Amino acid sequence: MTTRLSQLFLRTLRDDPADAEVASHRLLVRAGYIRRQAPGVFAWLPLGLKVRRRIEAVIREEMANAGAQEVHFPALLPREPYEATGRWVPGSTPPTRRSATPTSASSRGSGSST
Repeated sequence: MTTRLSQLFLRTLRDDPADAEVASHRLLVRAGYIRRQAPGVFAWLPLGLKVRRRIEAVIREEMANAGAQEVHFPALLPREPYEATGRWVPGSTPPTRRSATPTSASSRGSGSST
């Protein structure tokens, strides 16, 4: 199905985003492919999602031609491997890496301001 440009939800920017350091990031945000939701978290906008799906289809086709198999890993992983290696931070979901130097709960931000 063809989508007319006049019907497409498209949000472009004239200037580079202030937080964008990498050229590809600047271009994807400015062109309306992705939008920043939180630090390190991006949402695919309709145009970006369409391009991503086409790229995935090409990769799947080429991998199938090469005889490869596709796997899908869960986004949520069990707690035990992280606890065994000392990388589990209590109260964090999903598991995050612990910093090299321990920090107190107050310096990490408890959600309330004083």
